[in-house]
Amino acid sequence: MLPIWMGLPFNKAGPLSRHKAVFSALGAAALIGAALPTIPTAQAQTPTGYGFDATASISGEPEFSTQQLADGGTLGFDCYRIPSLGVAPNGNVLASWDGRPNNCSNAPQPNSIVGKVSTDNGTTWGEQHDISAGITAEPKTGYSDPSIVVDWERGDVFNFHVKSFDAGYFTSQPGTDPDDRNVAHVAYAKSSDNGSTWVADSVITDQVVADDTWDSRFATSGNGIQLQYGAYKGRLVQPSVTRMTNGRVAAVAMLSDDHGAT
Repeated sequence: MLPIWMGLPFNKAGPLSRHKAVFSALGAAALIGAALPTIPTAQAQTPTGYGFDATASISGEPEFSTQQLADGGTLGFDCYRIPSLGVAPNGNVLASWDGRPNNCSNAPQPNSIVGKVSTDNGTTWGEQHDISAGITAEPKTGYSDPSIVVDWERGDVFNFHVKSFDAGYFTSQPGTDPDDRNVAHVAYAKSSDNGSTWVADSVITDQVVADDTWDSRFATSGNGIQLQYGAYKGRLVQPSVTRMTNGRVAAVAMLSDDHGAT
């Protein structure tokens, strides 16, 4: 089953397990209505098919286990927060989260997106590595709030997150210039080798902002999806929170029908 990671911040106050973080495998019955079409078994079994739970039994009880993957105060970060978990096309389990160097504060501060990879279904994990590394020297740059989206058709993995300079969600100003330090930007890192390496810092603020009344946003941390069937099969969908200049807050979706090119 596709694991879903639920948890609270983990920092120097105690290990991840003390905050009741848990990897859980949920039955597909809890997520899919009976009226929706069934994903063909043959599709799920092909190397480029969707996911590893399409043909799994949904009659069993959920299984739960816990692991501590990071401990605040180590590896140069005082605090770790905001986890995201995904499964790469080859079966690697990819975990990522914020590494916050000074405290547990949100953007703007020079946070980094860091992660670990498991090649054995989460039994063991590799070393922590940078996905998008923050810059602590002036002028500072930070990355926060990861969300993983897997393109099962092409094999790429996207890690969406905030890129911040001098403004965070509550202080961001209207604008889309990627060099504007007063804008909270949308960025992603991309892996084409199942999470082993990442190409960071693709900024797409100008592509996902409708007009100058949208003054702040962030890709909601956790996971996006790829549509598996229907007229828009293959579409990448990343949920996002957007704040307007009139104070209204909206849930919007960032969409790509060309495997993330636009």
